[in-house]
Amino acid sequence: LINKKEKSAHGAATPLGTLLNKQDQYNTDRQKSEIRKIATEIFDLSLQLQEMTDGTIDWIDWREPGVPCVYVEYHGATAVLSVKIWENGFSAEQRPDYSTMLFLDNPNCMIEAGYLKEKLMGLLEERRGSDNEE
Repeated sequence: LINKKEKSAHGAATPLGTLLNKQDQYNTDRQKSEIRKIATEIFDLSLQLQEMTDGTIDWIDWREPGVPCVYVEYHGATAVLSVKIWENGFSAEQRPDYSTMLFLDNPNCMIEAGYLKEKLMGLLEERRGSDNEE
């Protein structure tokens, strides 16, 4: 009898352990996909800031005052998305108004990534508003 109980207890623990492992894997995979999704959105928003009114992506004179300049670079060796923003036009003599490095292997970067996404969306809205005024 003792043997059966031990087997039963062991047998019952295995499925629960398996479920917990699957839940941990799901949570990890979800965090990874959220980070990947927001990094892609950040890159896409920076491209949208380069769009012409006809939808093509072209060279914009970002040195002109009032034209935001966004610098985005992905470092594959360290899984880092580096972003710099000059909100009122690029100037080599001036530090960017905003600068960050998002470590994509770190789920804690999601708060900063969300802030950055909102910032880019705001710049895009401002740009579209000024395009409509012209």
